[in-house]
Amino acid sequence: MYNQHMAPIYHTLDDQFQAQQLAAFSVNGAPDGRAPSPLNGERLQSHDQLEAMNSQLKTRVSELEVIQELYRGRLQQLEEEEKLRQSQEAGKIEAQLRAEINMLSETHAQLANQLEESHRRENMLKRRLDELEVELRDAREPQHQHHREVTEDEENGHIAKKARIEDEDQLSKLEQVDEPTAQSVA
Repeated sequence: MYNQHMAPIYHTLDDQFQAQQLAAFSVNGAPDGRAPSPLNGERLQSHDQLEAMNSQLKTRVSELEVIQELYRGRLQQLEEEEKLRQSQEAGKIEAQLRAEINMLSETHAQLANQLEESHRRENMLKRRLDELEVELRDAREPQHQHHREVTEDEENGHIAKKARIEDEDQLSKLEQVDEPTAQSVA
């Protein structure tokens, strides 16, 4: 509604005071903070004003550079702390993994020893089983031979009972008695 180059109208003293305070913060005196331009009808500043403004801008740039350097330093510090934390975590994880590897190696060695021991026991039991089978076979062979002799006598028709013989005279008498009966049967 009003042109900017026209003098502002103040309704109260507070408005006037605020306008004066805001004008002091303006870089170039323009009410909206723009740089003055002869095309807009704004006046140019004097050489002294430009030098003062240039000095203020250099000071502000220096302040911003200091702030930026502080941010860089803090950022670098945080990055270093993060790397240190990650390396410590990696070290902890590596230590845990090494402990697990050692535990698994020990478990593997124990299982290998147990397997070897069970193979030894198995082989020992197999040998013992073979020995017992041989003993059983040897124990059965005389019974089979005796059983064969008895069945052959049964097939011939008489069952032989063995008498107790106390001396050799009785044995020879019995043998003489058995021979005639065996010949008569044949």
